[in-house]
Amino acid sequence: MLRSSAVLLTGGAAGALATGSIADKATAAEVSLDVQGDEATVRQGNLAGVQLTADVSWSYSVPSDESPKRLVVALLAGTDAEAMTEVASNESKQLFLEASEDESFAVDLLDEGVLGEDAIVPAEGGATAETTVHLAVEMRLYDDADLVLAADSQATTATLSITKSDYNPQEYGSVSGSGELTVELE
Repeated sequence: MLRSSAVLLTGGAAGALATGSIADKATAAEVSLDVQGDEATVRQGNLAGVQLTADVSWSYSVPSDESPKRLVVALLAGTDAEAMTEVASNESKQLFLEASEDESFAVDLLDEGVLGEDAIVPAEGGATAETTVHLAVEMRLYDDADLVLAADSQATTATLSITKSDYNPQEYGSVSGSGELTVELE
């Protein structure tokens, strides 16, 4: 069985600080995401997967009269920036007024239906197809009443470049033989 190597997207930390106001109270929230693209050559379009690995850094600081309860960090991906799909998320209890952490996500974008092999692998041997993958990370801090106390999001893109090999296995093999066909009567 022919299997090709998986295409890998990797993630790292980089980002910007976002500040806002909740009921005229100063808050700060920060989340960061940086994803690099990859390239691969495949035979017959048999991809094993398109792995997205991302290390996400987040932080928040809310006023002392707020009561944080839970934090949700979500990773989104898609080929259309306006219609991305949530591919992974993590929810955790948060009881502190200030916190920061790093989280890691790993997900196969083929398995999640975000990318389709037919759409990212060229039909013709020797051809290369480039696909822009839009990625985003969102962070939301909630209180008991599910009001958002702090929030931020970051978006980026990564490019997949996949070349379909023009390798023809029939050029490297042969088969031959001989035989006889006989009609038998009763």
